[in-house]
Amino acid sequence: MKEHTKNIRSENGQVIVLYAIFILFLVVVGLSTVDLGKIVMFKTEVRQFTDQSAIAAESVEKETVPLLMNVQNTSSYARLVYSTGIMLQNYNQAAAKLNQYVSNYDQLSSWFYDYGDEFVDKYKNLADQFVTFPSGINYEDNAFLTMDPGIFDHQERLFKGVFSFAQLEKMIVYKELLDKNVSMSTQGWQNSQTIFIPAAYLLKRSPLAVIDFGSLNIYCKENSGLTTNRTSFYNGSFTEELRSGMLCYQAVNIPDLLMNDAIVTNNGKLGKQLMVSYSGLELQQGSNLPDEWIVEYNEKLHAKNIAAMLIIDETDDYVNPVNGNAWGLRKNYVKAKWDELELLYQDLFTELELIDSLEMESPHEFYNNATPRVSSMKSFMWAEDPAYVALATNMGYDLSVNDESESFYANVTLEDVFADENNFFQLIDDSIDTFDAMITNLFTDYPDFVSSISEYALDDTNYENSFPSILNAIVGDVESHASLSSENQRIVQYLGRLSSNVLRQNKESQDFQILISHRNGFNYSELKPSQELKVYLNKFFGESINKWEIN
Repeated sequence: MKEHTKNIRSENGQVIVLYAIFILFLVVVGLSTVDLGKIVMFKTEVRQFTDQSAIAAESVEKETVPLLMNVQNTSSYARLVYSTGIMLQNYNQAAAKLNQYVSNYDQLSSWFYDYGDEFVDKYKNLADQFVTFPSGINYEDNAFLTMDPGIFDHQERLFKGVFSFAQLEKMIVYKELLDKNVSMSTQGWQNSQTIFIPAAYLLKRSPLAVIDFGSLNIYCKENSGLTTNRTSFYNGSFTEELRSGMLCYQAVNIPDLLMNDAIVTNNGKLGKQLMVSYSGLELQQGSNLPDEWIVEYNEKLHAKNIAAMLIIDETDDYVNPVNGNAWGLRKNYVKAKWDELELLYQDLFTELELIDSLEMESPHEFYNNATPRVSSMKSFMWAEDPAYVALATNMGYDLSVNDESESFYANVTLEDVFADENNFFQLIDDSIDTFDAMITNLFTDYPDFVSSISEYALDDTNYENSFPSILNAIVGDVESHASLSSENQRIVQYLGRLSSNVLRQNKESQDFQILISHRNGFNYSELKPSQELKVYLNKFFGESINKWEIN
């Protein structure tokens, strides 16, 4: 009896233990299922936060590229302002010749003769002070179109500083927004680590020291209906052309949930999650980009001015071909020459109208409609880049063949691109150090730059002190004293739009000073990846970048 009771108790104990194990198993399975769902949600949240931060970073490019274009094109603006003064002077001189023989020939000649002297003289005197001709160059030389007018002594250094500031500002904005998202997250992020790099210089794949920053160029390019930002520079052998953008690697610890390590280890992530985002600007389509119109305007206006100066010289050099009635012959000759000059400039405005209907769009206006978007790594590693074509070829892929191209983007790794992780991280550290060094003079150079284009500001009290004031005064006076034909009205359109354009450049440049001063003293070394992240990312160096993106 005792033996039987003992067996029953033993069996009951086994049942209890088995039952307890079964209950624990159900709890574990249930909790694991819940945790797996939370992990999926967490991965989605990481993806969203990383993408949002990348888009925010790229919005900096939307704001700063127009400033880069303004700095880069300052000499071109100065030449255009100066050439406009030559055009006004040509009109004024021709009108004076004409009115020696016939008054009130037409409304435009009458205005220049009756009212134009004071306006034109003040504008031309200001332009003469504004533009400095290098030794051996005069306006008639084609070298005028490429010369540096000398309105800012450190334009190249300033451009490098603004470009570097823009790249690091993108990193700062990314970091600030991501930190804010992390602090607001309910998922319990731990040890969040980030690498964020301007795409153009990640694509360089070599130290920045070899780059000739004197050849650095930021511009837009239209290809197959898509307009994108481009960065080009001389790499020591040839000029590389790269897409601008923002590349972000985000590595975070997944929440410390039940069975988290086992679940994640099966995915090969060792308890962490890695994401990559590439953001770029989607620009409006258009054949006349803001960095192009100013070049075309300068070339066309310069050529017409030279032709107009020859017309005036021919009027001065006129010799009566026959004896008698010289007055009547000269009168008809001068009238014909005025008509020729008017037609010359009307043809100019027609040509400019073909460029952009006299809508001299500023870079800021052009970028106003740009949209920051997250793009794929395929977009980032674009097939037009000779370096990636060579890389794909070495890996056995032909990027011109669609299937092989897809295979390349699905399999390429950081190891393929950079050879080893030390080179990769050294590039990032060197980039930040180089940009930081280039910003050194920015806080003194930029106020000097704004001062150098002070003539672009509007002076309502004394129009002779600024280009916009004089141009606006001319437009207002012409409209009050002359009823111009539709053809001659184009000069009023041109002068008004030029006034608006140089005024915008001054205002946008002044506004940018606020942002620059806000970052004065910022420790950019904080943007470098930590040693912990470097060690962790080494585990993924040979893994397909495409897998990071779709994770």
